[in-house]
Amino acid sequence: MTSAAPTATPAANGRAPVGSRVLFPIHTNVSTMAALLLLALLPFQTVGIPVGTTIVDLSNVILVAFALLVAAGNADIRYSRTFMLLATGFAVLQLLLWLNSVTPFSRFLSGIVWFMAFILIYGRGATIYVPMKASYRIVIAVVTILAAYIVFQLLVIGIPRPAGFMAEPSPAGLVMLAVSAGLVVASRKSSSSTEQLAMTLAAVIFAGLSYILKTTHI
Repeated sequence: MTSAAPTATPAANGRAPVGSRVLFPIHTNVSTMAALLLLALLPFQTVGIPVGTTIVDLSNVILVAFALLVAAGNADIRYSRTFMLLATGFAVLQLLLWLNSVTPFSRFLSGIVWFMAFILIYGRGATIYVPMKASYRIVIAVVTILAAYIVFQLLVIGIPRPAGFMAEPSPAGLVMLAVSAGLVVASRKSSSSTEQLAMTLAAVIFAGLSYILKTTHI
């Protein structure tokens, strides 16, 4: 009779999850910091590295580095059949769209790179420790800064459809819309009425700014 393999669970102190095996002792701490840094830089697309005629924002660079760091561990990568079916379908769809468009191959290739990075991270999800409270506070802080700057651009500078620190208005609105949805869900799980009210109010503000930016116009 054989015993079941240990399940990887996040450790409260930020160390390697129980049952996971990593290549380096500092692997988990570094990957945790990379994940938090990725969240912190997400709304700041204008801060990037010039490459030819475009700018690669730092969050994308950290995303790929984070995926490679996660892949450096020697824990098994496991995907469900449903996930693999959806991922394959998405990749094929993108290939068909590229074949029927004038988009240069370099853009298609860069999209595949980011897509593969997400797949690697998803496959190692059980071995990645990301502190939820710290992640929540970072996301709320940086998106609040983004929203405040957008309001400043709207009311003071007079830009009718500002982008904040993002490359375009639409992604800026999508970020705030996603956070708005997350706040609605989080507010239902909070036991504090004051916290629920604050979350709901913030969700309405973010959703309203997303509407002003015409996020869903496409």
